[in-house]
Amino acid sequence: MVSETMSPGRLGVLGFLWLSLAMGPVHAQDETAPSHGERAGGNTGIGVSMGDLDGVSLKLWTGPASALQVRLGSLPAVNSGGLIVTYARHFQPIDVPDDTFSLPIYVGAGVRFGVISAGTAHLEGGMLGLVGMSVLVPDLPVDLYFELRPTFLLFDDAVGTSTSNLQAGFFMESGIGAHFYY
Repeated sequence: MVSETMSPGRLGVLGFLWLSLAMGPVHAQDETAPSHGERAGGNTGIGVSMGDLDGVSLKLWTGPASALQVRLGSLPAVNSGGLIVTYARHFQPIDVPDDTFSLPIYVGAGVRFGVISAGTAHLEGGMLGLVGMSVLVPDLPVDLYFELRPTFLLFDDAVGTSTSNLQAGFFMESGIGAHFYY
């Protein structure tokens, strides 16, 4: 159980430090593992995501093997919304015998926020890890992806009442989706 006296500012600082540590070694790795060079199109992809967050997805390549991903949509609950922001490091694709497509694996870290207003308001926020795989076809400006996101969330299911009910939990989230690159 998380102490109810932990301020949102302290949680934000701890989250930023955790994310910085998780991404630090990634920047030191070799940037010659081009996975976005395996498909046609530009460095910006827009698309859809489905799973624990249904909505729109944006992927911005920040280097040959690194990307910033943003997802905005609805959570599985009624009257809800969520935001996931991740940084991902892509590795050399898995060998496919005839090279008709490629399968790069990626890992990363990020943050997640959500608001659910079914009954009483419910706010949540947390940090997540990221493991995913894309399917890329060399001549097409699209990708298909599947990801797993182990997520640590803090949530308060009594927002707007006189009593706070701050809780913590670990969840395994997943998602699939597609991007069109321009």
